[in-house]
Amino acid sequence: MPGSHLTPFERMEIQTSLALGVSKAAIARSLGRHPSTIGRELRRNAGHRGGYQAVRAQLRYLALRAVGGRPASAENDRLTEYV
Repeated sequence: MPGSHLTPFERMEIQTSLALGVSKAAIARSLGRHPSTIGRELRRNAGHRGGYQAVRAQLRYLALRAVGGRPASAENDRLTEYV
């Protein structure tokens, strides 16, 4: 059973599979993950041009983990507008 967080290998598999046109559901099956996990990963880490980059996603995960989670502005829309 996979851990609660995606590994760098899993993120690379997602990137490669997307480039090959594999569906999110098929990616989830191949990784043994729930499809919503893949959907959330893609939503959280889509680039400005809509592309997914595994290295950028992993670096973002490590940065957020170092500060203890999501930044406050990501949790509160009004705070985000204010900032």
